[in-house]
Amino acid sequence: MHREWLGLIGLMDAPPNLRLRSIPGVIPSEFVRGADFPGFIQTIHSKMEGPTEELLERLESPASFIVADTLLSWALELGKRREIPVASFWPLAASTFTLHLHFHMLVSNGHFPIDTSGTLKFVSYSF
Repeated sequence: MHREWLGLIGLMDAPPNLRLRSIPGVIPSEFVRGADFPGFIQTIHSKMEGPTEELLERLESPASFIVADTLLSWALELGKRREIPVASFWPLAASTFTLHLHFHMLVSNGHFPIDTSGTLKFVSYSF
């Protein structure tokens, strides 16, 4: 877990079999990442794996399970290397998952990219 996220969660009463730990702040803050969302995505794919693996090496007792955001594909490889089961967690809407899963169909059926040359009409409503 990212250090800032742990702070946002706060000190809560966690079950005794759940230990929350954090990695150093390698990604942009929750409060400013919207200004450079592509940079944020690049960072989570390129800079989080190393600190996460270092954290796993420093734990008092070995991790028995990893739950990772589905977009963090490096987590699966990390789990394989360390022989730790990994569960993929999708925190976004199911419709977004479906779009990612079937995007290739939009392309193969000619629905993407969208040709907007003069075909879209914008209508404004007044109430």
